[in-house]
Amino acid sequence: MILFVDPEYLKNQTFLNGSIEDSYLRPAINVAQDKWIAPYLGDALYEKLKNDVEGSSVTGNYLILLRDYIRPALAWWTCVEYMPNALTKIDNGGLVQRQSEDVQPATRSEENQLKEQARQNAHHYTEKLYRYLCYNDELFDEYDDNVDEQLHPIRFKSTYNGMTVARGHGYERPDIPYDWIYGK
Repeated sequence: MILFVDPEYLKNQTFLNGSIEDSYLRPAINVAQDKWIAPYLGDALYEKLKNDVEGSSVTGNYLILLRDYIRPALAWWTCVEYMPNALTKIDNGGLVQRQSEDVQPATRSEENQLKEQARQNAHHYTEKLYRYLCYNDELFDEYDDNVDEQLHPIRFKSTYNGMTVARGHGYERPDIPYDWIYGK
């Protein structure tokens, strides 16, 4: 499992507490990375970044993309994915809920409020990632190198009353002036 962020990064950049065990965070990072980041990169660029991270050879524009755009979005999407599992765990005794003597569990309303805050942060940073890739796609050869069944990057989005409808995965960009779609 090659991850673009580590648990320490999450604990330093989000509201996740430093005492959370890293083994609980890694699956959430993996899901968030595959579910929320990969669709914006497409398979070719995603695999290139994973190989570079594994080989500790991320440099140049790829480093800027990873450090300034992917990692912040991934950190907040990881919070969104982790939160439903923060209170309950599955262990040898089945589905359990742990409580300390000196803490009180959050109410469902407080939990939902915190998750929504994380989701809004994630959307903000994902939008920055999306815009960066759209305006700088020529910097990343792999961005357009997806073929056949490979996942093509999300390249066109429409927003209606706060709901985003994204198209990608082989969808060709319409012949509409660029600034009509993405603004300036």
